[in-house]
Amino acid sequence: MRIGLPGSLAHHVIRVRGGLRPLRILSLTRRSDEILLMWHPEFYVSGPLVSRMAAYVALGLVFRRRTVMVYVHELPAPARGRYAWGFLIAPIEQALQRWCWSSRAQLCFHSRVERDEFARRVFGGPRHAERGIIVDHRAHFRPYADVDQARARQLLGLTATQDDFVFLCIGFLGHHKGFDRAIQAFGRLPAGSARLYVVGSALYELPEVVEHVQDLRTLAATVPSVILVERFVNDAEFDHWIRAANAVLLPYRSAASSSVLARAILLGTAVIASTAGALPEQIGQNGTVVRSDEELADAMRSLVTKTASDVRHRAALVRPTTTGGGKHDEFR
Repeated sequence: MRIGLPGSLAHHVIRVRGGLRPLRILSLTRRSDEILLMWHPEFYVSGPLVSRMAAYVALGLVFRRRTVMVYVHELPAPARGRYAWGFLIAPIEQALQRWCWSSRAQLCFHSRVERDEFARRVFGGPRHAERGIIVDHRAHFRPYADVDQARARQLLGLTATQDDFVFLCIGFLGHHKGFDRAIQAFGRLPAGSARLYVVGSALYELPEVVEHVQDLRTLAATVPSVILVERFVNDAEFDHWIRAANAVLLPYRSAASSSVLARAILLGTAVIASTAGALPEQIGQNGTVVRSDEELADAMRSLVTKTASDVRHRAALVRPTTTGGGKHDEFR
């Protein structure tokens, strides 16, 4: 049985965001059930102080009354107060947060960086870090599209030919993703050497997100060969975009880990990523890590140059010859 959030195709669709709403998980499950919970703080803990505190109480009860395995995709937000006296209330929220996570729920992380930061943020140090197990982000992934680059570009209706270099930024649009950094770095490349597609949609209709998306539109319109595709893409189309690209860019300003990075590695597409969060640990030997906007532009330029050189080299290997009166191509 699947329990999902509004907009999903789960058997039971419920809203669990804030307050005591997470208790609905108890009413839809039995004590003998094993629950696999995908954690993102915005899905469960949100709103004003009272709502957040109640959510931690509700989640703590769920974790204690059911067998739960929690996949931590984003770290819990730190306790905070919105008013001048917030510093007096924040410790109470912190205590409830600590009580919630001190349960018997099994915690799963995609990197050591995330596990250690979780322990620091929730428990103030390495305490309980050993409870978290590391699960490769790709462990449960599978390709949704089995197509090569040429076919993927055809399905997406891209005018790029097989020899054209395509960079891709894909995912929900937000300031922390740094897609604006990718556009600015792309603008430093030789004109006509590549294309950059920025594909995604806003996750939340918050004023700051709406403003950022408008800034992206304006910026993209000023840099030639940058195409902003604003829409939500399903799993198959998501893989089509990654297959169609020569390289996926993750110039994130902040992140825990990245499903986009995991899928790019799974599908064999080159990746250039920032040092945010666990990206360097997650990328391993599968791509390039950059520490500044200058390094991002240099890495992009180097990849375009190398790919163009490889194309010329392959073309030079093929020479038409005449043998026995017939013409054919042979590899030398």
